[in-house]
Amino acid sequence: MIPRVNFIWGASDQIKARWHLGWFGFYERTPGFPESGLAISLRGTLVWTTVMAAVAWTGLATGLHYVWKRDAKGRMTYQDALLYPFRRTSVAVKQGEALIDRGKELWQQRKFAEAATLIRLGFAKGADDREARLHLAEFLVITRRWPQAIITLRDGIGRSYPGRAYLKAFFELAARGEDYAAIIAACDQVGSGMSPEDVRRDGRWLGEQKFTALLAAGHIEQALGVAERSFQPNTRIEQTALALLAGNRAKDLVNLLTRELENPAAEPALVYRFLVRACREAGDAEKMGDALRRFRAVTSNRPEELVFGIAQLAMAGETTAAEAALADYVFRHGSSIGNILLAAEPLAQIGQSSLVKHCATAAKERGYAMDRLNNAIVEAAIRRAAWEEAKEALKLLSTIRRSPDGSDTMATAWLDRLVRAALDPSEAAQRALLEHVRQSPPSIGIYRGTIEALTRANRFDSALRVCELAAGCFPASEWLQAQHDELRQKAGGAPRKPEPVSKVQTWTRPKGDAFFSEIERLIAAHEWAKAAAMLHEARGFEPLPPWLTRRDADLRFAQMRVDHARGENAAMLAHAQIYLNGELARSEKALGFARLILAEHDPALAIRLVEDICRVTPQFTEAKAAFEAWRMTPHKP
Repeated sequence: MIPRVNFIWGASDQIKARWHLGWFGFYERTPGFPESGLAISLRGTLVWTTVMAAVAWTGLATGLHYVWKRDAKGRMTYQDALLYPFRRTSVAVKQGEALIDRGKELWQQRKFAEAATLIRLGFAKGADDREARLHLAEFLVITRRWPQAIITLRDGIGRSYPGRAYLKAFFELAARGEDYAAIIAACDQVGSGMSPEDVRRDGRWLGEQKFTALLAAGHIEQALGVAERSFQPNTRIEQTALALLAGNRAKDLVNLLTRELENPAAEPALVYRFLVRACREAGDAEKMGDALRRFRAVTSNRPEELVFGIAQLAMAGETTAAEAALADYVFRHGSSIGNILLAAEPLAQIGQSSLVKHCATAAKERGYAMDRLNNAIVEAAIRRAAWEEAKEALKLLSTIRRSPDGSDTMATAWLDRLVRAALDPSEAAQRALLEHVRQSPPSIGIYRGTIEALTRANRFDSALRVCELAAGCFPASEWLQAQHDELRQKAGGAPRKPEPVSKVQTWTRPKGDAFFSEIERLIAAHEWAKAAAMLHEARGFEPLPPWLTRRDADLRFAQMRVDHARGENAAMLAHAQIYLNGELARSEKALGFARLILAEHDPALAIRLVEDICRVTPQFTEAKAAFEAWRMTPHKP
């Protein structure tokens, strides 16, 4: 007989039965049949359901906490596991912090790509760490993603004062990309959150950073407002003078500085220095000469101040006086190559070829190294658009021994292609320069120098192409935007929107092994330009395909080989520093590559690469032995 089920709220207080666990019980519903009725307590059901749910939840939380504790960097507690549905946001932040900690640890182990990935994932979970942001920004700069690097540091500023070290890194990065608006916004953002101690320690420095950014951005009136609020008389004079000069108000500055000469708190050397510049720009040669004599009297003829006077005379058109001043300078301070370069390099920047050659002659007579002086001669000739003169000077540069890091080779290669493009209007010469600039590490200085030189050579179309390439790397630069519009009109071309460096797109190249097989084929065929373009496309792809992320080491090593073949040794060493992460297999592969470089009769570069290998893997005895042997006899493989 199947018992009749009866649902009740209570238990023994309502029905007399044989109750089990206070949940259910059998009772005599039909006389003579003791278990003819089954009573189920709804209250007992609720209690037991709650108890079992609590036990199950505790078990799940315990298991989850056990999994979390297996991560040595984990910060989650048992309470987080128990209250997980209510703490999902805080748990995600702690998970992000653990990812960032592992990323920072990998960064110390020189596993830069893996570290950057973990740090980025940590930020995506809501965690934050300013040291990690600095690491990620450095990696983004190396991988040619300048705008993302600036955004990474900007997002870490917040309302509280992050400290001078962090802000300095951000300001330097933003200034190198001419993103002055970001600097100004950051100064305003942190200024309101500074404590009295922060203001006392860094308030003046922060004001100077804002002034410099305002001046560079062309906000003259705002810069003057910052200068007027300065409590330091000399700082106020300097900033006001710079702002008035930038605003083409030289006559106003002359009147202001004339009054400041009567101020006992003002520094005479500072006032006279700016008075010389103001008089030159105002066209008052007589007053400029008087100010320059007084300036020299109060500075005791220090080398850097004498160079300033020589440059001012040259820019004012006083050639004879500038030559006489330079001859006197060389006679007094030509006992070291440093002092000669102190004069030659600023003069090269203003295109004073004859004065730079005078410095080079003096250095040659004294037996000094001529590499930087010859480079200054080339730069001065380019500034004057004297292309044939620059070409002849470049022949001297090509015979000079290369430095270990290959930086001078890169600079010479850029200058050589630049001069060729200025002299030769053919598409091949223009393409060679553009390709070299494209493959070089992004630098606003290189872009600016190339654009200005090509504009002086009337190569407007090539200058426009370089400008479009630069605008993709540095979209915040107002100078590049203005140059783009001006060059587009001179070139007579249709409007072309600069393409960003990184953009979401569809991968059309071969994948996996096929991609690297194609790279190997191009390297074997010495088709370096095609291989470099293929690697550049892979590096700039956003987001990176998973198979490419997994084979970052192979991609980096291929980039090293292509960079070296193209003479881009500084870039090769930079990629090598990322490639080497302490793993013995990578170090062995890099050592084999160093031996190939040595066999190509470039011992300095091979030694530099092996030195990096030894620093990253000190336990690699074979690399240590090679380093000692090559350093003692670098001419022998």
